[in-house]
Amino acid sequence: DWSSDVCSSDLIDTTRERATNSLFMGAFMTINKLSALIVLVFAGCTSSVSAQQMDWMEYRPAGEGFRVEMPAKPEVASQELYTALGPVKQIVAKIEFVDRMFAVSYVDIPEDKSGREVPDAEKRLDGARDGAVKNTSASVGSKATLRSEKRMNVGGYPAREIIVDVAAVNLVNVMRIVIVKNRAYFLGFTSFAGAEGKSEVSRFLDSFVVLQSQ
Repeated sequence: DWSSDVCSSDLIDTTRERATNSLFMGAFMTINKLSALIVLVFAGCTSSVSAQQMDWMEYRPAGEGFRVEMPAKPEVASQELYTALGPVKQIVAKIEFVDRMFAVSYVDIPEDKSGREVPDAEKRLDGARDGAVKNTSASVGSKATLRSEKRMNVGGYPAREIIVDVAAVNLVNVMRIVIVKNRAYFLGFTSFAGAEGKSEVSRFLDSFVVLQSQ
């Protein structure tokens, strides 16, 4: 149950910063649970879809303020996450191949009317990084480690790119997080270790654009 994962005691706190971090952790829990499922598929597979066989297309949901290229038509779903800031809706668009997964997800951070200090974008990105590592470990059931972290900006907005390894299952997650005002975008690629260097990964991540209407 994804809701119970997000509502566990170690994710809920009364401070604005910890509450915002819990929101990011919940979003990553969703993406990483998808990753955990495909680990089971990876184990018995020897074939895959090549980059040449992928049918790249633009994913540009109406009114959501972004566009990204994805290697097939994504499956789109929404769910409600329960956080200390209240319930929020998360949208996930994902594509699963035999040996890799591409996903883009986004959530709107609720307004805090308590008067507490609102964490800046870099603190939010720190929380997203920590949540990614923690929830990768929890979802896959093996220790995850942060291999690298790169501060960047996407269209003038603060962003972070991280690579998380799960050595026990030879898994790698490449994630890019972009903060646009009160919205957080998450892009994720999951596959076997070594796949992170393929051109399809950079094409996917680098194609993300924040539209001016945002």
